Amino acid sequence: MNLQEKMVAILSAAQVAKGQIFPHVAPNSARAPYITYFRLSESPENTLDGQPSHYHTSMQLDCMDFSYSGVLAMAEAVEQAFASPDSGLHCYLNLSQDLYAPETGEYRVLMNFSFWHQKEL
Repeated sequence: MNLQEKMVAILSAAQVAKGQIFPHVAPNSARAPYITYFRLSESPENTLDGQPSHYHTSMQLDCMDFSYSGVLAMAEAVEQAFASPDSGLHCYLNLSQDLYAPETGEYRVLMNFSFWHQKEL
């Protein structure tokens, strides 16, 4: 299981965004609440034997909801799910920003996480 699959599994198990979690872009049929995610960057840990065993990956998650209180609660649930000892993830939140999309009426919390992981989890 790769990092993205692990993230989706953890958030789905925690019932965050009612399990509506999409790579890159939500489909046109999706209704808030939902989460989109994508990889910002990934770099291998340098080793002397030439084969990296660990990677540092930055992921952006965008929580979307029609209410401000709902999107804030969703962002908190994401943090709690990733921080749980049962998640098996080693990460921290780098950045969180509140945004609003007037064209859709959706509130958004942009979250940037840093993960340290093996290629397959």
